[in-house]
Amino acid sequence: MTVPGGPSLVDSVKGNGYDDPFFIVQNESRGEFFIGHLAWSANWSIEFQHGGGLSFRMGPQAIDTLRVLSAGEMVDSPAIHLGCVQGDLDETVQAMHDHIRRSVVPPIDPSRAYRVQMNIPGDRGVLHARGLQ
Repeated sequence: MTVPGGPSLVDSVKGNGYDDPFFIVQNESRGEFFIGHLAWSANWSIEFQHGGGLSFRMGPQAIDTLRVLSAGEMVDSPAIHLGCVQGDLDETVQAMHDHIRRSVVPPIDPSRAYRVQMNIPGDRGVLHARGLQ
């Protein structure tokens, strides 16, 4: 899809999401991709402004919310991870995955690297687990 001139809004404001929102924009004349990823899984919005260039605003979104801060109180907003990649779409997505693994996800303790955690909804009669203690 081509980004139209003027403002364009993409959002999720009804219920929580299941994954972090992101966007990928291709500059066909320069052969590059620009990728943005919001470290937030609840409601969000992304607004693009196209006119002589492309700018964007991205962040959490909520209807009728208010957070009052005390004098001197500070709050960290969710991080936005950005990248510009000269390459194809696969290289762009992989570059973001590499960045997130290297810079965001904490390193795994080697002694815990291959542990598996599972949750069985046995109290709802959905599964019949045999041999699990």
